[in-house]
Amino acid sequence: MLFRSSLFRTGDGRDRFGIAALQPGTLRDLPVFRGDAIDPARSAGDLCVQVCAASAADAEAILAGLGIDRVDHVLSGLPLSSLPTAVSDAILTGTARLLGEHGRFILFQYSRYRRAMIARHFRHITSRHVLANLPPAYVFACDNRPD
Repeated sequence: MLFRSSLFRTGDGRDRFGIAALQPGTLRDLPVFRGDAIDPARSAGDLCVQVCAASAADAEAILAGLGIDRVDHVLSGLPLSSLPTAVSDAILTGTARLLGEHGRFILFQYSRYRRAMIARHFRHITSRHVLANLPPAYVFACDNRPD
């Protein structure tokens, strides 16, 4: 779990969750890294990881219940080729909506069988066969960034 000082205090110094007194004195914020595109309206650079014990097809509804309508990245190892076509399509449709035009979907697959289906949901797809993965996998990086 990674966190910044904004877990304890807001940008204007107010106690965020009543735990400011628990902030470690050695806690420092990370610098802005090359390639960061932090939207201050959404985050001060904090990392939020949401892990759910539910169907990936329900991710959109689960996150909406938490007040989250967009995410920056989705990482999945679900074997789409072993799921019913309708379920794979629902997962890809919801994931594309959650990511919007600026997010990225990283997908580990053990065949290229569903590549055409993925392409119906994402404008840009790159893939690489990674032999170091056990078992070896195709890693797809997908997004809908404008051309």
